[in-house]
Amino acid sequence: ESVDNLSKNKKGVLQVIKVSSCKNTNAGRLIKSNAQYVLDNLHFGIKEAMRFNSTALVTGPISKENVIAVNKKFTGHTEYIQKITKSDDVLMMLASDKLKVALATTHIPIKSVSKQITKELIINKVNILNKDLMKKFTLGVPIIRTSVDHGVALDIAGSNKSDVSSLELAIKTAKKLIK
Repeated sequence: ESVDNLSKNKKGVLQVIKVSSCKNTNAGRLIKSNAQYVLDNLHFGIKEAMRFNSTALVTGPISKENVIAVNKKFTGHTEYIQKITKSDDVLMMLASDKLKVALATTHIPIKSVSKQITKELIINKVNILNKDLMKKFTLGVPIIRTSVDHGVALDIAGSNKSDVSSLELAIKTAKKLIK
């Protein structure tokens, strides 16, 4: 099937496309034999979103453990999307009506996050965020908030381990971008 066959979107209506058959539909349990089904649906969603620029791809949690059963190089669906779309970089965003949070890193061990945060990384992520907020969310005025050590701040609070220089640089860069 294809997105071509769908009706125009209507509020309160969920349209479903069958991409492939799920081997085991036992809800609430992770089943390794469903890994290919998960990848088939993800791949379909990526390709359809690429075909239709006005289509968004929203994904839910994916069990990496299950998918690794059929794809040993799978590190997360953000990286998978990057590979399929041949994108130079990606930015994960968690969004609601009231708040949008963009993460500087993707699926890496928490102990590796601080080593990955560099001036270049923050500038690149802020540029991606600024461009996409202006284009896709049509906010008109970009609102950029930066935060280093996402996900680990509680672990290092009060320990004098945090280096605020990357945060200061990110804020200065964000200010320049929105002028």
